[in-house]
Amino acid sequence: MMKIRSLTPVTATDKLSESRDFYTRFLGFKQMFENDWYVQLRSTGDSPVDVAFVLPDHETQPPVFKPQFCGNGTIYTVEVEDADAEYKRLSDAGVPIAYDLHNEPWGERHFAVVDPNGIPINIPQLIEPAKEYLPFFKLSK
Repeated sequence: MMKIRSLTPVTATDKLSESRDFYTRFLGFKQMFENDWYVQLRSTGDSPVDVAFVLPDHETQPPVFKPQFCGNGTIYTVEVEDADAEYKRLSDAGVPIAYDLHNEPWGERHFAVVDPNGIPINIPQLIEPAKEYLPFFKLSK
């Protein structure tokens, strides 16, 4: 079995600086690497994750990596401790809210924003799920 050390979603986009600025300013990511065609960022917290952005059609990339992201079908989820506080912070900072804060029966209190590339970012706080959802939760051993 493959032993995965990390997973980094990479979005091919011509909005490298806009993406870097959005993730560092509003979501607390730190810059790990940047050149003129690639930016890699890392989240802070107990379980850091990376996200990266690369220019489309760049000469250094193999053909399979060259197409630009088209903006559909990808969702990032950034779990937080306090969804209400993050909702207020981002709203106060002028970030447009794409989905207003509310509770879901499967155990999320969440809202959503959209990054400069059109990727929706779900921002949940885990809450107690409704009883009918409890049987769906599987704990890994």
